[in-house]
Amino acid sequence: MAVPKKRTSISKKRIRKNI
Repeated sequence: MAVPKKRTSISKKRIRKNI
């Protein structure tokens, strides 16, 4: 999970599908 903490809000939903 190499995503900034500022994008964890929107990326959290996309990162969960990626993993």
